[in-house]
Amino acid sequence: MEHQQQREQVFAERPKVNLVNPCSINKGILRLTPVQYQETTDQFISNTVDLAFFIPASGSGSRMFEFLHNFFKDTAHKDRNKVERFLNSLQDFAITRLIPGDVQEQLENGSMDLKSFAAYIVEDSGLGFGNLPKGLIPFHENGYFVLNPFQEHVLQICKSFSDKTKVHFTINRKYEGAIKSSIEQAMRMSAYHPEIGFSEQNPASDSYVFFENQEPVQNQDGSYLRRPAGHGALLENLNALHSRYIFIKNIDNIQHFNHDTSVNDFAMLGGVLCQLNEELEIILNTSHEQRLPLLVELNKKFQLFQDVADFPTEAKALEEWLNRPKRVCGMVKNEGQPGGGPFWVNNNGVVDKQIVEKAQISDDSAQLSILLKSTHFNPVMLACDTYNLTNNKIDLDKHADKESYMVVEKNQNGEKVFFMEKPGLWNGGMAHWITVFVEVSSASFSPVKDVLNLLDAKHRP
Repeated sequence: MEHQQQREQVFAERPKVNLVNPCSINKGILRLTPVQYQETTDQFISNTVDLAFFIPASGSGSRMFEFLHNFFKDTAHKDRNKVERFLNSLQDFAITRLIPGDVQEQLENGSMDLKSFAAYIVEDSGLGFGNLPKGLIPFHENGYFVLNPFQEHVLQICKSFSDKTKVHFTINRKYEGAIKSSIEQAMRMSAYHPEIGFSEQNPASDSYVFFENQEPVQNQDGSYLRRPAGHGALLENLNALHSRYIFIKNIDNIQHFNHDTSVNDFAMLGGVLCQLNEELEIILNTSHEQRLPLLVELNKKFQLFQDVADFPTEAKALEEWLNRPKRVCGMVKNEGQPGGGPFWVNNNGVVDKQIVEKAQISDDSAQLSILLKSTHFNPVMLACDTYNLTNNKIDLDKHADKESYMVVEKNQNGEKVFFMEKPGLWNGGMAHWITVFVEVSSASFSPVKDVLNLLDAKHRP
């Protein structure tokens, strides 16, 4: 049975990745000169390409207002200073435009206490921001308009590329009506008519949950409890898209309209991907005996392997490699952000590049030393090509590392529980893709994990 197989996986001793070195500038990460950047960006924008954005957007906004939840439960909570900063800066948040004047007046004159106001922000009886998808929470003001991330992503993509660009969001279907209405409202304010698509993480991919004694957790009706298996489960959704070029970014990584540099960085990543395809096609159409010098130049240009000897040597194996899916991943300088980074990894004797999460790394001192030397961070900015060089769609599932799943530990009603997350979408889910890393501007990375992040300069008008 499926739950028995997952139990074995959850409690098995899993191998960790074998880090060789962190990727750094000119040692796994490309850094373009300003001239190269502009030429590469122009190359992509000037070419008519079949482009789609893939934006995971099912996450709740609860973490954004977690400090208000904590304050609502306990006014002496350590997050009280965050509450004070939030209240002192209230007029600087776009969400304030949605707070009725009488509520703001009650707060100002003291007839509404802070605990009641915190509840008004997060509870469904008020604005309900604690339960809404993060993408429906207003982030920015633009002139007379208050915009949420769903609206801003679509508007900025259309403005910078074309309204023929497709935009696909993975969502919680419960909120599909509100999301569509929100986007349609923004489109009525513009002249854009893009193709918007939605999908939901397949419930059949959900993981079984186990107690520490390895027994499955059951619901009150006796059925087994299951939880979503992480963003790696979205590989199925990505696999269903049929655009030639697909850009991936997170719903909460959106800057104010006046400061958005990420669209230029995406165009640059797309241009590098086009250049990579051109080089791969030349090699594919060259006789096998004449390919070695071309592979040497390819590796110099894109830094795919640590050693050119790591390319497949047999003609059939090399052609299979040339026809793998491809990704060009933006990397920002590591400034202490949590999450994965770019590393050279030894996979059965072949040293190639992977985006690695900290949870995948062992506690071995030598491995931790490599981790600490990391210079760059994964902001989830990927330009992908899911077609082979003969224009046939690739089954992405065949290029994932199924053994690189992760085990999550949670507390449920005072007891430890464990469940499996599928190999991460940009980690193990893309482990066997042709991979290029390129440095992008830190200005392109401004995720909103906490509502106070919206006070940062990148989110101000």
